[in-house]
Amino acid sequence: MTPLFVAFSPSPVPGRLRPGAARPLFGVAVGELVDRVVLLEELWDDAPPAPTGGPARVLRHLETALLRRLTARSSSEVARGELVRAAAEALEGRPGRRREPLPALARRLAVSERHLRDVFADGAGLPPKRFERIGRVRAVLAQGRRAPWGQLAAAAGYYDQSHMTAEFRDLMGVTPDAFFAGRLPTLEAC
Repeated sequence: MTPLFVAFSPSPVPGRLRPGAARPLFGVAVGELVDRVVLLEELWDDAPPAPTGGPARVLRHLETALLRRLTARSSSEVARGELVRAAAEALEGRPGRRREPLPALARRLAVSERHLRDVFADGAGLPPKRFERIGRVRAVLAQGRRAPWGQLAAAAGYYDQSHMTAEFRDLMGVTPDAFFAGRLPTLEAC
């Protein structure tokens, strides 16, 4: 019998669960899953045993179990997931769109700022500000060295080039210039 595993990263990458989707599926706060590999049986008391057979059979089995859990969600779980999704979309930012401050976002979503922070951290696995910072660095990574740093900083939502450089260094361990020149940070043991 092959155990089913769940690997989770808080990053909104295609092919991974979007922010707000994991808690209803797995039944735990995403913060409890970040940077871990967990047996599905540890998360679901009612996890059916993994089938024998090829990958297609295992995927059908998992899809059936996930659909069953999705249809059993309460209205409050659905609302929390939608709140996280809406906040994540706003915090991801779009080129040419001005960034919405968190207090204004909370007002627009009709919740308190504290509630938004708590629900977002629970549903996305990291605080809204960190999610937003990661998104801006990803925008820089996606553009590479295609434009002058000042233009790239503005397009990614930074106040100026020095703000971009400082945040990039904080999250990536090196400056953007060093990163794109191939001078990557040294790896450290976890």
